[in-house]
Amino acid sequence: MRLTELENRASETLRLPIRIGVCDSDDGAADLNSAETAQLERFETDARRRDWRRGRLALKAVLRSLDRSDDTSDIRLPAPQLSLTHGDGTAIAVGTPQPDTHVGVDVEALRPVNMRMALWFLNEAELDWLSRREPSERSAALIRLWTIKEAVFKCHPANDGLVMTDFTIRSPSADVSDVRTADGLQFRCASFHEDVGIISIATQGEGNED
Repeated sequence: MRLTELENRASETLRLPIRIGVCDSDDGAADLNSAETAQLERFETDARRRDWRRGRLALKAVLRSLDRSDDTSDIRLPAPQLSLTHGDGTAIAVGTPQPDTHVGVDVEALRPVNMRMALWFLNEAELDWLSRREPSERSAALIRLWTIKEAVFKCHPANDGLVMTDFTIRSPSADVSDVRTADGLQFRCASFHEDVGIISIATQGEGNED
């Protein structure tokens, strides 16, 4: 993944400065401070500790790029200006320097998926669009739609009580999608095909106004 190139593409597409941090190893584990290390030790399994550690290292990279303290011990997600996702051992964090702006990110590896899962999170129009894709394209299309809705869910400042069918993707074919929610908010989400899979980044606020 060419990180600077992805940041530039995301910033241009979303019309908002975007910073991205990626961690797929534990090489920087010594960078955790004592409070972060104490939080890490609360997890009982190696897999959970690995994911949490890599997530914090990705967040630290974003915070430093925003000229903020890289102490993550007091950060509770979701939080304005920051978001985090994990996939297959890789943690990806996104942030923006624009105040009072929410962002969301999701990543999913490309793989064959059971089409029946679409019934759980797509609405009628989205299901109709998916049914008209070539069979060979449907898994990738479904994964992209999932990452869009998940990124927007993380971006929504008050997502308690919302379910995935409350989010309507207005142009499912587009790599940049306008998404409306049942409570009347509008979001913009860009999807990128990278070596780790499909990454979707969502924004809501002044930076994504048409």
